[in-house]
Amino acid sequence: MEAHLEYNSNKAIDELLYNTSQFKQKLMKLDEELRFCKFLIEARIFKPRVMNLFETLMIFDKKIDLHTIRIENLLLELKSHSNKITNKIECNDLECDMFFIKTQDKLERKSHNFITDVENLKSQIFQYLKSTIKNV
Repeated sequence: MEAHLEYNSNKAIDELLYNTSQFKQKLMKLDEELRFCKFLIEARIFKPRVMNLFETLMIFDKKIDLHTIRIENLLLELKSHSNKITNKIECNDLECDMFFIKTQDKLERKSHNFITDVENLKSQIFQYLKSTIKNV
């Protein structure tokens, strides 16, 4: 964990803001993709007589809703951090500086792990939909 802190401690504010911006953009894209998955789940495009179809689709639907809420919350955290990070310039001591670095590290890890979770969910949804959508 310390190596990660050292990695971010040498970054300029512009680079930290850029990284935060990249996570925000990725999260907004994932939100759009999850909304499309929800659209597919709600469409009437499925093969007849698929075992547990409704139940499985409802599980995915609820997971999408939870992930969408988590995206909104994480975007708020990233936005708040972006607004505060320019204060790093005003830091006169190491403790103040480390506060911003630790916050950056925490948000980067949290964002990365969440993005990985969403990508895994999307893969599960796509795999399931591929096997249950009617071939026209």
